[in-house]
Amino acid sequence: MITLWDRRRTERVKVMLSATVEKDGKAEPTRLANLSAEGALLVGPALKDGTPVRLKRNGSDVRGSVTWSNGHESGLKFEQGFDVATALRTIAPPRRIEAPRSSRPGLKSVPMSEAEKAVFERWLHTGPQLVR
Repeated sequence: MITLWDRRRTERVKVMLSATVEKDGKAEPTRLANLSAEGALLVGPALKDGTPVRLKRNGSDVRGSVTWSNGHESGLKFEQGFDVATALRTIAPPRRIEAPRSSRPGLKSVPMSEAEKAVFERWLHTGPQLVR
């Protein structure tokens, strides 16, 4: 006896991802339970066998039809190949972080003039009073 599993040409990936299924122009949220380039298992709105649908996830949009349905679980077969890698992406790739560029000038030491030294000395001995 040949089972459905034996007839599959591509391996399905077990997932639990949110997606949108569109039928008759009406979009409804759903969950993907497994996914391959040729089909998917949906958990969500009850769909009838043979219903044409569109599955949307992460900017991917693929047409397909319901091949079987059991309550709120439905099997889809896609009309054309589906990019599984795009659908599985849940986190954006990290951006390269560049070190901040500093435009601060370097420190320079400028010697005090004799007049500035005298003012400083007076300030040290008299405290923070008005220095003349």
